[in-house]
Amino acid sequence: MPDRATQLADRDALVRALSGLPQRQRSVIVLRYFDDLDVAEIAAMLGCSTGTVRSHASRGLAALRRAIGEDASEREGARP
Repeated sequence: MPDRATQLADRDALVRALSGLPQRQRSVIVLRYFDDLDVAEIAAMLGCSTGTVRSHASRGLAALRRAIGEDASEREGARP
């Protein structure tokens, strides 16, 4: 189980990565994975198609994976 410092570092990395996403992608990711809304609900809220929601989710998740992966690599490199 990760210690508290690791949990805080991971959360900070996620918040920074989310803030780097375009607003529409960030909205979709937050609504889908934090608010647990389905694609149709998000599409209705944002006034777009379900395909657009899926596209934003896919691109946003890919960007988060890259950003968090890069951040983790930097943290690993900083360890003694």
